[in-house]
Amino acid sequence: MPNLQYLDCTGNKLLTSLNVSGATNLTEMWASNNKLSSINIDGLTSLKKLYCQGNQFTTLAVNNLTTLEILSCGSNLLTSLNVSSLGNMKSLSCDYNKLQRLDVTNLSKLTTLNCSYNALWELKVNGLVNLKELNCQENVIPSLNIVGLNSLETLWCNVNGLSMLDVKGLNKLIDLRCNYNKLASLDLTGLTTISTLECFHNQLKTLDISDLVNVKSLRCDQNQLTSLFIRNGSNEGNNLNFSQNPDLLYICADESQLEQVKSLATNYGYSNCNVNSYCSFKPVGSYYTIKGINNFDGNNDGCDALDSSLPNLKFNLSDGTNTGSVIADINGNYSIYLAAGTHSITPVIENPAYFSISPTTLNVSFPTQTSPLTQDFCITPIGTHEDLEITLIPLEVARPGFNTKYKLIYKNKGNTTQSGAVSLTYSDSVLDLVMANPVVSTQAMNNLSWNFTNLKPFESKEITFT
Repeated sequence: MPNLQYLDCTGNKLLTSLNVSGATNLTEMWASNNKLSSINIDGLTSLKKLYCQGNQFTTLAVNNLTTLEILSCGSNLLTSLNVSSLGNMKSLSCDYNKLQRLDVTNLSKLTTLNCSYNALWELKVNGLVNLKELNCQENVIPSLNIVGLNSLETLWCNVNGLSMLDVKGLNKLIDLRCNYNKLASLDLTGLTTISTLECFHNQLKTLDISDLVNVKSLRCDQNQLTSLFIRNGSNEGNNLNFSQNPDLLYICADESQLEQVKSLATNYGYSNCNVNSYCSFKPVGSYYTIKGINNFDGNNDGCDALDSSLPNLKFNLSDGTNTGSVIADINGNYSIYLAAGTHSITPVIENPAYFSISPTTLNVSFPTQTSPLTQDFCITPIGTHEDLEITLIPLEVARPGFNTKYKLIYKNKGNTTQSGAVSLTYSDSVLDLVMANPVVSTQAMNNLSWNFTNLKPFESKEITFT
């Protein structure tokens, strides 16, 4: 077989042994998914690619194949693997074996390593400056030295015994997954390229991803978090999960995400969790609390116990250097956690000419003042202003011949209770109403109308229809 250059014997379920020794010109060999328990590959001085995954090898003598660039030997029964002489290796996949130790420090050209689903308690990868992908999940590795692996883009080290993980300086890292370990801290300073971060089921007390300006997915659930800093200018959308952290007290988020984060915190049952965009607060040592309720003085006789609360009022916060905002809950209650120092808290309203607010700004200084400090805000109408905002949102892409759902939101942005009707004009010749919730009050040619009564200032309601 001296002239053989390519060999493929994949998927031969009767093949238990293979002898290709002496095939000096063989450059690529596929022997995957057989029942091989022995293979003779001595003298393959030109071999660059060897695929032998899915067999029954307990040993694999490849250390003399010095030209080898790609080795895929996963899903075998290997308990050891010597690759110390394979300096040309670029890709090594030895997952789903029984390896306990693996040293690849001599493989200076290695870019991809997959050694997941083994029994590894020692993995040596230091010095691999060209390594881009490392998957060592599902092992029993107690420590992992990846310092200096500055080309690393993907790191999956889930389900090991890691009590610490030093990723400082890995400035090309895009995908980091370190779930199910024993991590008590995780320093992500400067890692601006990370897009996916999964660190759930660890022992993290705080997590700061302020530098992760490109993150699109974050899972940090099932930790011991008391604080979470996710204000970074990026929006994780629906790929954000910080559930099962019952001691979570504080979340600093982007202003554009405050409503979403507050909603998630409520859904998770975090009754004492404060959410704002004022990231100067660090809940270690002493911290201070301001709380209160926002009342709407609709009858202009001063705020009292008979007045209704004003939901979702926004406050701007500042300590002279840092700024941020917080939004009260749907019941008008707010609470703000602050560090020591002087802070200003200013309520913000969409139409300031319609209302007066007392106090206009609250200035506090801790620890001089007592904590918790209670301060209610009173919002009073100025004159009479009727201002109804109507927004129509398509919930699906309209397609000819198919039903399409829409949502119509109407909000009282004025300062007096309003009653009336919301009307929708459409082309009756091409569109038909299928259903509406609530039901239509009046339906005429090319027009639908819904009556409403006693819509209070700042109150909004929704109509969905198909």
